[in-house]
Amino acid sequence: MTTRAIGIDFDGSILRAVVLQVEKGSERLLHAARIPWDGSAPLAPLLAGAGVIPAVGDRVTTALPPAIGLTRTLTFPFSDRRKVATAIPLELAALLPIPLDNCVIAQQEAIALGSGVSVVAAAVPAIAVAQLVGPYDAAGIPLQTVDLLPFALAAGLAAELGDGIALCLSHGWGMILHLVAGRLHDYRVVPLAADLPPEERSAGLQRELTPLLHASRSTTLRLFGAEVDAALLFALQSAYPQLAVTELRPGRGGATLAGEFLPALALARRGTWSSANGFNFRRGAFSRHGESTALRSRLFILAGIVVAAVLILSASAGVRWWSKAQRAEALKQELQTLYRQAIPGQGAIVDVTLQLKAHLNELTRSSRPGGQHPLLRPAGIMREVSNLLPREIPVTLRDWSMTAEEIRIEAHAPSFEAADKIAAALAASPLFKAVQVTDAKSSADNSRVDFRLTLTSKAAEELP
Repeated sequence: MTTRAIGIDFDGSILRAVVLQVEKGSERLLHAARIPWDGSAPLAPLLAGAGVIPAVGDRVTTALPPAIGLTRTLTFPFSDRRKVATAIPLELAALLPIPLDNCVIAQQEAIALGSGVSVVAAAVPAIAVAQLVGPYDAAGIPLQTVDLLPFALAAGLAAELGDGIALCLSHGWGMILHLVAGRLHDYRVVPLAADLPPEERSAGLQRELTPLLHASRSTTLRLFGAEVDAALLFALQSAYPQLAVTELRPGRGGATLAGEFLPALALARRGTWSSANGFNFRRGAFSRHGESTALRSRLFILAGIVVAAVLILSASAGVRWWSKAQRAEALKQELQTLYRQAIPGQGAIVDVTLQLKAHLNELTRSSRPGGQHPLLRPAGIMREVSNLLPREIPVTLRDWSMTAEEIRIEAHAPSFEAADKIAAALAASPLFKAVQVTDAKSSADNSRVDFRLTLTSKAAEELP
């Protein structure tokens, strides 16, 4: 994942910013800017004009100036983090000469020491933290970390400084760092007035440098910072001819980063740390709210859009359901009307479809004499009668009627004997259990005999 880390170093008159792109442990210098600022002008336009535009998701880090807080190295016989965090304010209250009611307390990551831990803790005035973070909050800049100099320098520049003595000179201050195994072992802060000549500045630094050089037995002295100049470098080289006194100018991405930007570089790296190996006074009443507020605002807007979409979809689905319900009710009323027209005299209508199916089944059963047997269907009976009529007897069928139990045929034949023969031929059919000739009478001119045949059908179970 790619992260942009922005380190901002402010010495009271000049703001220096370094922008790094960090991805999978490697870093690339994107931008370095030097901006005059007195601390009162709006910060956002100045940074934007210099090409440094912090955005949500960037890691922005700055630091309180040196000597503004008090630090102590504390040891505890236990290592539980909660117990250590609870004990630190109590220990500091007993060791520091100032009340802690109006201070912000922070600590570095604890280091194992036997069965307990050793931890560096610091207390700085709350007013100093408020004055530092105020312009960032007013500008909406997502400031995540507020460290303390020179501790942030030691950790952020450990790779460039190595072990030994390093000297950082900024506006009004000189910070002497004694590093051992990449950690700040000891330090001194020397006030330096801007109008002091190089010889006096060198003398003031030497008073603090000499004991540290003797304790560290260092053979090198590395200088960096905005106030390093050729005159001071020459003065220190003359005072310590046995040391290799050099100005630190590390290369970043093929370019040389000026020494005045190294504190900002260290702060940019500080912002990428995932552990608590450093101070962060952005806590308590000074916790970062800007980015979380912006994120909450975006989430609220997104939630509002989602709710609106759900409401619109629900309303649309409700309208479609209501329209279909109205159509279904209209179709139901139309079906009931057609049902009453087709089957008048019915009582209450419960389910038109089921009631229509029931009546259709009843009509189907009643239209099939003898039940469902295929031989007793009307077409089968007519075919049976036609096949059994004697071919030599001319006969005319005048009427045909059927019920579930019998078939009635009205016909005329040449004579009574012909009528009897026809009845006898039909009686031979396996479909009928009785055949009767009734109402036989001769016509007025004796040319034919009119008669009625009554054929009683067998039940379906009686058929083969």
